Amino acid sequence: MVSLPKTIEEIKEAISTKSNIVILSSGLWCSSCRVVGPIFEKTSNVFDDIQFIKLDVDEIKESTNFLGLTSLPTFIYFKDGKEVARKSGAMGELAIKKTLHENFSI
Repeated sequence: MVSLPKTIEEIKEAISTKSNIVILSSGLWCSSCRVVGPIFEKTSNVFDDIQFIKLDVDEIKESTNFLGLTSLPTFIYFKDGKEVARKSGAMGELAIKKTLHENFSI
Protein backbone atom coordinates (compact mmCIF):
# COMPACT_ATOMS: atom_id res chain seq x y z
CA MET A 1 0.00 0.00 0.00
CA VAL A 2 1.21 3.50 -0.83
CA SER A 3 1.03 6.34 1.69
CA LEU A 4 0.38 9.86 0.48
CA PRO A 5 1.91 12.34 2.91
CA LYS A 6 0.52 15.85 3.10
CA THR A 7 3.39 17.54 4.98
CA ILE A 8 7.18 17.50 5.05
CA GLU A 9 6.94 16.46 8.71
CA GLU A 10 5.19 13.23 7.69
CA ILE A 11 8.04 12.44 5.29
CA LYS A 12 10.70 13.19 7.91
CA GLU A 13 8.87 11.03 10.45
CA ALA A 14 8.63 8.11 8.02
CA ILE A 15 12.36 8.28 7.22
CA SER A 16 13.23 8.42 10.93
CA THR A 17 11.37 5.14 11.66
CA LYS A 18 14.48 3.25 10.51
CA SER A 19 12.44 0.91 8.33
CA ASN A 20 12.86 0.14 4.64
CA ILE A 21 11.26 2.97 2.68
CA VAL A 22 10.99 3.92 -0.96
CA ILE A 23 9.74 7.37 -1.90
CA LEU A 24 8.43 8.24 -5.34
CA SER A 25 8.66 11.98 -5.92
CA SER A 26 6.29 13.09 -8.63
CA GLY A 27 4.11 15.89 -9.95
CA LEU A 28 0.69 15.91 -11.59
CA TRP A 29 2.10 17.75 -14.61
CA CYS A 30 4.84 15.10 -15.15
CA SER A 31 3.81 12.60 -17.83
CA SER A 32 6.46 10.03 -16.81
CA CYS A 33 5.19 10.28 -13.23
CA ARG A 34 1.68 9.45 -14.38
CA VAL A 35 3.05 6.32 -16.09
CA VAL A 36 5.10 5.03 -13.13
CA GLY A 37 2.51 5.87 -10.46
CA PRO A 38 0.31 2.80 -11.10
CA ILE A 39 3.39 0.56 -11.40
CA PHE A 40 4.66 1.87 -8.05
CA GLU A 41 1.26 1.19 -6.45
CA LYS A 42 1.12 -2.34 -7.90
CA THR A 43 4.63 -3.10 -6.64
CA SER A 44 3.74 -1.83 -3.16
CA ASN A 45 1.17 -4.64 -2.87
CA VAL A 46 3.91 -7.26 -3.23
CA PHE A 47 6.31 -6.05 -0.51
CA ASP A 48 4.58 -5.82 2.87
CA ASP A 49 7.82 -5.15 4.77
CA ILE A 50 8.66 -1.99 2.79
CA GLN A 51 6.93 1.36 3.25
CA PHE A 52 6.01 2.95 -0.09
CA ILE A 53 5.47 6.71 -0.12
CA LYS A 54 4.33 8.78 -3.09
CA LEU A 55 4.66 12.52 -2.78
CA ASP A 56 3.53 15.35 -4.98
CA VAL A 57 6.24 18.02 -5.08
CA ASP A 58 3.64 20.68 -5.81
CA GLU A 59 1.68 19.78 -2.66
CA ILE A 60 4.77 19.55 -0.46
CA LYS A 61 6.98 22.24 -1.96
CA GLU A 62 9.71 21.95 0.67
CA SER A 63 10.25 18.28 -0.30
CA THR A 64 12.27 19.38 -3.34
CA ASN A 65 14.98 20.98 -1.18
CA PHE A 66 14.74 18.46 1.66
CA LEU A 67 15.22 15.49 -0.67
CA GLY A 68 17.57 17.26 -3.09
CA LEU A 69 15.36 16.64 -6.11
CA THR A 70 16.57 17.74 -9.53
CA SER A 71 14.22 15.76 -11.79
CA LEU A 72 10.98 13.81 -11.75
CA PRO A 73 10.10 11.09 -11.24
CA THR A 74 12.74 10.24 -8.64
CA PHE A 75 12.78 7.08 -6.54
CA ILE A 76 14.68 7.37 -3.25
CA TYR A 77 15.40 4.28 -1.15
CA PHE A 78 16.02 4.58 2.60
CA LYS A 79 17.27 1.87 4.95
CA ASP A 80 17.67 2.49 8.68
CA GLY A 81 17.05 6.20 8.17
CA LYS A 82 19.79 6.62 5.54
CA GLU A 83 19.49 7.01 1.79
CA VAL A 84 20.91 3.92 0.09
CA ALA A 85 19.89 4.50 -3.53
CA ARG A 86 18.38 7.08 -5.85
CA LYS A 87 17.04 6.55 -9.35
CA SER A 88 15.65 9.28 -11.58
CA GLY A 89 13.40 8.77 -14.56
CA ALA A 90 10.63 6.36 -15.39
CA MET A 91 11.25 2.81 -14.15
CA GLY A 92 9.26 -0.29 -14.95
CA GLU A 93 8.12 -2.87 -12.43
CA LEU A 94 11.18 -5.12 -12.91
CA ALA A 95 13.61 -2.24 -12.43
CA ILE A 96 11.83 -1.12 -9.24
CA LYS A 97 11.86 -4.68 -7.87
CA LYS A 98 15.52 -5.14 -8.77
CA THR A 99 16.49 -1.98 -6.88
CA LEU A 100 14.40 -3.10 -3.89
CA HIS A 101 16.19 -6.47 -3.82
CA GLU A 102 19.64 -4.88 -4.19
CA ASN A 103 19.16 -2.40 -1.36
CA PHE A 104 16.89 -4.17 1.11
CA SER A 105 18.28 -7.71 0.99
CA ILE A 106 14.91 -9.25 0.25
